[in-house]
Amino acid sequence: MAVPALIYLACNAGGPGSTGWGIAMPTDIAFALGVLALAIPRAPASVRVFLLSLAIVDDLLTVVAVAFFYSTRVSAGWLAAAVLVAVVVFLLERIRVLVPVFSIALGLCMWFALREAGVSPTLAGVTMGFLTPAVPFRPVIAGEPEAISPLTRLEKLLHPWTSYLVVPLFALANAGVSFTIGAFDPPGAGGS
Repeated sequence: MAVPALIYLACNAGGPGSTGWGIAMPTDIAFALGVLALAIPRAPASVRVFLLSLAIVDDLLTVVAVAFFYSTRVSAGWLAAAVLVAVVVFLLERIRVLVPVFSIALGLCMWFALREAGVSPTLAGVTMGFLTPAVPFRPVIAGEPEAISPLTRLEKLLHPWTSYLVVPLFALANAGVSFTIGAFDPPGAGGS
């Protein structure tokens, strides 16, 4: 994490982009896993587990670093509201009341509260990830369908949105693709 940030700072020292060092911090472990799967399809599972663990730790520490260093004036009231939402999520999980729609709504409330607090709202995603149970609540009883964890339910609910909308838009936006109406006109044609 530190090496890419330092390289970025060295290349952009004194320039207008020098404050963007946080962008360079996360490594693209998902890309490395894809290359690993193609180049060495029979790689031991331990290598994949190690890379995934590295990706998770790297991304979490990047989010925390960005939230800490890029936060502006912090509003105690909004920060308290974000903490209150986290407490509500935790209590709902303890009494085993987790409906995906509630989790998403509470996550959005936490995101908004952190944004208004002047803290990077990406911490809402980290917090919700830590608070979402990964194990089923009830035991499987003969004849009943298998219990599904709240985390698995949320993954199934959000997967199409993230895979087919969020990630492609993120990639195109970071590649500098413009989404204005005039961007789709042929060269030389007047925009509408």
